[in-house]
Amino acid sequence: MDEYITGFPEDVRHRLRWLQQFIQMECPDAREAIQYGMPTFIWKGKALIHFGAYKNHIGVYPVPTKDDDWIKAFPGYKTSGRGTIQFPHGQQIPEELLRNIIQHQKERIWSNP
Repeated sequence: MDEYITGFPEDVRHRLRWLQQFIQMECPDAREAIQYGMPTFIWKGKALIHFGAYKNHIGVYPVPTKDDDWIKAFPGYKTSGRGTIQFPHGQQIPEELLRNIIQHQKERIWSNP
């Protein structure tokens, strides 16, 4: 994960490090990995969340499920049916929103061992 993050300009690295630390704080027993070429946190043996940096945004990828309608509940952010939420560079990533995403993913994993 560190190698991935260090490959970006300083402003993007700062955002990626913040995201990494926030996820670690919210789910301290998750382990870091790289999946699909992106930083990923694994919890209870399953992917909890992926994230990546792009030209204009940071993408957060809660692992898609059959019921991704909850992702559309984030007004003001670009989302897709593939479980993607985009946070434009220069715009703060809201902690409460990210906390809710992580909690939703933990509940999904917990209920489907």
